[in-house]
Amino acid sequence: MRGLAQEKPAYRRVGDKRIIIWLFVFLCGCSKVTPYTKDVLLMDTFVRIEIVDNLPIGRKRQALDSAVARMKELERRFDYFSEDSELSKLNSLKEGEKISLSPEMGKVFREAESLRKMTGGAFDIRGGPDKKINLGGIAKGFIVDEGIKVLKESGVKNALINAGGDMYCMGEGASERGWKIGIRSPEDSRRIIARFTVRDKGTATSGEYERPSHIIDPRRGLPVEKALRSVTVVAGDCITADGLATALYVLGPREGLSLIERIDGAECFIIDNGDTHISEGFPQIALTNS
Repeated sequence: MRGLAQEKPAYRRVGDKRIIIWLFVFLCGCSKVTPYTKDVLLMDTFVRIEIVDNLPIGRKRQALDSAVARMKELERRFDYFSEDSELSKLNSLKEGEKISLSPEMGKVFREAESLRKMTGGAFDIRGGPDKKINLGGIAKGFIVDEGIKVLKESGVKNALINAGGDMYCMGEGASERGWKIGIRSPEDSRRIIARFTVRDKGTATSGEYERPSHIIDPRRGLPVEKALRSVTVVAGDCITADGLATALYVLGPREGLSLIERIDGAECFIIDNGDTHISEGFPQIALTNS
């Protein structure tokens, strides 16, 4: 807990090995509930929805299909490249023209403005050189949260939506102790180097992975100069985790950790040229040789 008398460092270092982080979910322990899953292509990535609930199969299927339909609807609304999307219509407005925002777009804009102020401009949806609105650093998290909302309204209590590393873990998972998140070694994708457990939290990752850094520093309108290897954020919802992961990637480890320590309910795991920095309240990391 923060506020305890005992002093603790702002971050911990876990080795000096150069690694790239990749989040994935695995179920462990014994469970009589068979996970009900579906993989769909959304937002240029494969999205997995997994329900682990003792509900009739028909209700699971209906809940999952409803969540997918809602997520597809939002994907069309926020699509930067589609001329028919609400976002494209906004970007096409000429000076003096106005358009009514949908409730969903209004909510994303409010969240984006809150994150812009919170991060000192390190996160900004108008961050490109041409200052057009781009929701790539926040829309995926919002869409994941909306999918989870549909599942909750359908009576689901244990589920996960994973959109290429942006995810929300609802409930206790199959292990009944939370959803276990693994970090893979870049040298051997079959090898897990660390694990942590989360429940009722959103997580998101920004990093290099298969391609060089594509994240823009909105304060300069240029790509991030000293790119980190990876940033993972855990927060109360996926939209916040998504935006903060992008912002911390721009800020770097020192400023990023300082920011996270001021935000209630948010924690981070940063890899910077082989050094791993972990905020004080990040879920307990368990290193493993498996």
